[in-house]
Amino acid sequence: MKFLFLLLSTWATSQVPEHVQDFINEYTPIAKEIEKEFGVPVAVTLGISSYESGFGRSYNCKNRNNFFGMKDFSVKTADKNWSWKVYKNKKESFRDFGRLLMTTKRYQVLRTLDKKDYKQWAKLIAGCGYNNSENYPGRIIYLIERWKY
Repeated sequence: MKFLFLLLSTWATSQVPEHVQDFINEYTPIAKEIEKEFGVPVAVTLGISSYESGFGRSYNCKNRNNFFGMKDFSVKTADKNWSWKVYKNKKESFRDFGRLLMTTKRYQVLRTLDKKDYKQWAKLIAGCGYNNSENYPGRIIYLIERWKY
């Protein structure tokens, strides 16, 4: 019986790719700090950051510490597109995300939501214009549920 339990628990944990587990392990503590400081649920922060950064493997994440696809509206590129924000460190990116959602008028509707209702958070964040990609809320919800943030 003990062997069966060990085998099943090993199988269950081996289903999570190493880069995903590393992301969860490294950024859950920061997401908890953001929830405490700003009120953004851990699951939402991890869902959006994992999607926007490709679990920490995107160019923006590796070279700019930008986990959320945040744009710098004070800088335009040569082709007149907005530039990506560059952060000094990873935590600064997470704090900027929390601050954006919980202190700007555009996202004020989020302040009334139940922290456990990650589906509503995802839908309203997209509805407020954070990301207009097709089925953005569905993708965030999928990640939250798939990796049990």
